[in-house]
Order: sequence, then structure tokens, then C-alpha cells
Amino acid sequence: MINVDGAAPVDGDFIKQVVVDVNVTPSLLDITFDVDYSTAQQGEINDGDYYLIGVEVGDDSISAALSDRKIVWCQVAQYTKDPDITGLITDNDFGVYTSEKTPGVG
Repeated sequence: MINVDGAAPVDGDFIKQVVVDVNVTPSLLDITFDVDYSTAQQGEINDGDYYLIGVEVGDDSISAALSDRKIVWCQVAQYTKDPDITGLITDNDFGVYTSEKTPGVG
């Protein structure tokens, strides 16, 4: 999904309410979102499965939409599911990587 600075929130399949704002420092962006899985999506997730969420930035004024995009942040983690409550995901194992790192999934 794509959103730009100052635009209304956008929703994807399970990433919801994505908002992008330029920080007080013009070279920094504040990006916020919620993760909300449907019951069907929860059923596809197994305890210990990995996931990756990446944030990519680029200049939206350029006609070649993919010409200057770069992944600047991503999170690689494992799901931990509560054995007592069906579908409840708890205590994720977070690993955040910036553009200087190469993310890897086991």
C-alpha cells in the first residue's frame, strides 16, 4: 500500500491506518500503523512462523514510480501464539533493521 506525507490513513489486508508525517526534522518521517488480522488470517499463522514488515520510501513526484525507492526500515520477527486463547498473538520477538543492515529470515 502507498501513502504520502499528510494524506488520510490507508488500509491494507492486515496493516491498517497507515499514516506518514514529516517529522520536525525534514529528513525524518513518522510512520504509524496498526496490525489487525482477520480470523481466517489468524488461522494461517503458526507459533514460531516468521514475518517481515518493510517500509520503503521514494519521491512520488517522479514519473517512474519504482526508480528511486529504497527500503529504509524493516522488522523481522517470530509470532508467539497463546496456547490458551485461540488466535491470540503475544510477546513477539522483535528485530528491527535499518537500511544499513541486511535483514535475514531463518
